[in-house]
Amino acid sequence: MGGSRRHRFAALLAAFVTAVAGLVVWASPASAAPSTFTAANGIEYSYTGYSAFVNGYAGSSKSVVIPARVLTPDGNQADVVSILEKAFSGKSLTSLVVGTNVRAIGNDAFRDNSLTQVRIPASVTAIGSEAFGKNTGLSRVVFDGGAPRVTKSGAGASFDTTGGLTVSFWRGASGFTSGSWEGYRSRALTRGSCEVALFTDTPSGIFCAPVTWLAGQGITDGYGDGTFRPLGEISREAMAAFLFRYANPGARVPACSAATFNDISGSAFCGEIAWLGARGLSKPYSDGGFHPSDVISRQAVATQLYRLVHQSTAVPSCPTNPTFPDVGRGNGNCGAIEWLAAKDITAGYDDGGFHPTDPVSRQAMAAFLYRVDGL
Repeated sequence: MGGSRRHRFAALLAAFVTAVAGLVVWASPASAAPSTFTAANGIEYSYTGYSAFVNGYAGSSKSVVIPARVLTPDGNQADVVSILEKAFSGKSLTSLVVGTNVRAIGNDAFRDNSLTQVRIPASVTAIGSEAFGKNTGLSRVVFDGGAPRVTKSGAGASFDTTGGLTVSFWRGASGFTSGSWEGYRSRALTRGSCEVALFTDTPSGIFCAPVTWLAGQGITDGYGDGTFRPLGEISREAMAAFLFRYANPGARVPACSAATFNDISGSAFCGEIAWLGARGLSKPYSDGGFHPSDVISRQAVATQLYRLVHQSTAVPSCPTNPTFPDVGRGNGNCGAIEWLAAKDITAGYDDGGFHPTDPVSRQAMAAFLYRVDGL
């Protein structure tokens, strides 16, 4: 069972928990002594200050979502930073979402369950001995970030390999080696890869590779329940966030500024919208607003993408005979839509139309950005 390695990891995890607690107590109005509570979904926590640790699970659901943050009885939002030893061991889990603030997963944390696929967020830096042991059907583990510290394949391994496990990671991610990582069968994801384990509802067919790429680029983490919601409509403020992350990988969001639009100060994406306006990718409506919560249309996305690629506030003129019968020369977005078609970023719908005023779905947005990135 790799006892010495297990003890070393347990000691490291204990030190990590102590260190995190020590770092946050100074900022917290709560007592320095760890407190405990059970959330409505049955997850049992201990917490100190603004950091929470998963101790166990008393729920009945076989599908568990560990959130990035949890509301403590003190009324604080605490980051869920660690899943402690044996927290979910033997709970017959079939589905799991690990929150994007979790940094350590303890020994035996998910041992003896029925998980078939797991996504490890980029925040995780250490995974303990047999953390996912005795999940005999485990076939996929996808890492969003660099390689965390794990127990290698073999005695006491972090992951059960009896289900033909393949570890997937993004080519160029730190700490991985080509073809084999820590004794596990592994593969590097590249542009064009389709990885269904990224979300619980990753679309199949032509949208799988774009959605896989979108997640791998850090443009989206999906929703807190592990879904991507491919058919969901995109708001104008969400599209601003997607474009900012695409154009500025890893960059901090700029400060909120209402210099360009008069209705964005209350938006969670105010900084991204301000960037959009400053770059000239979007212009105010006649009332001076951006209308952040409105759904964004296909024609508006066409114009934003054209301006992003060409670093210009202008759009090309519309040809005498437009490609799509439902995009006339009087449409101010016609030239940008023609550019989309000419660059094979869109082929329109089966009826021959572009449907310019229709809302953009999340999977269509992923496809648009994916194809723009390939130009």
